[in-house]
Amino acid sequence: MEDNEDNNIKIVIRLKGVIVFLIVVILSMVIAVVFYKMNTENKKKIDELSNYSNTIENEKQSFQGEVKKLKEKNKKLEDEAKELREKNKKLEDEVEKWKGKLDKELGDDYTKEVEFGFKEAEDSNEYYDGDISSIPREDIENLISNFMKIYLYQQNSNIKFLVDLGLTDSNKIENYKLVIDSYYETDIKFDDYKKLLLNYMTKECFNDEFYYEKKEKDGVLYYSKIYSYPSGLTSYEIKNIKKGEEENEYKVTVIDKYDDEQEEYEYIVGIVQKDGKPLVYSVYF
Repeated sequence: MEDNEDNNIKIVIRLKGVIVFLIVVILSMVIAVVFYKMNTENKKKIDELSNYSNTIENEKQSFQGEVKKLKEKNKKLEDEAKELREKNKKLEDEVEKWKGKLDKELGDDYTKEVEFGFKEAEDSNEYYDGDISSIPREDIENLISNFMKIYLYQQNSNIKFLVDLGLTDSNKIENYKLVIDSYYETDIKFDDYKKLLLNYMTKECFNDEFYYEKKEKDGVLYYSKIYSYPSGLTSYEIKNIKKGEEENEYKVTVIDKYDDEQEEYEYIVGIVQKDGKPLVYSVYF
């Protein structure tokens, strides 16, 4: 009897040991699973953080590259600004030089303001024909060449074109009297000046384009050259004359030369005809 009880006790003890062992195994497995999941999640988070860090680093490098480009561009702009300041200083010195010469020329002859006028070409309702197909191309190009020479020099307030037109000569120009605000009293009748220019352009073009530096008083032409470049430093060359987009328009490429520098410009010149003769009716840059 006692042996059976001992055996039962032993069986119970063994069962308890097995149960404890199983519990320990199960707990170990649960802990292992939990640890695995935690480790997996942590690794995933670490990978995400690593990818985010790489993205941030790439963006940082890209930003640094853009900053470098901007610094290089800024340096280039600073160099260009410096070059422009130097050119501007050169021009200012040139202006001061000529202002000094102007003051010297004025001297005691500087007078009170003169009331000038500008004689517009009278509108007599003349008819200009826009159909220029019957005019030889050579005649049109000759007109444009002559007109542009006059236009460009007067735009630059260069009194030289008055000599080229045969209205005066170089010796007389040297003796023109400076009266006020840099206006020189010429020996040219304003009506002669106007009549000659109307051989190249319509009355509207004359009134629109040839007024700023030219004034009239008592029938005499007064000419301003305060903004002129020193004589001989500026010259123009017509590079080519091509047909424009419109039927009566031409594109004129001009090379403007100043000292050792030169720039290229394009003008659009409109042509009409009157009695078979071509005339310029508009010009713009």
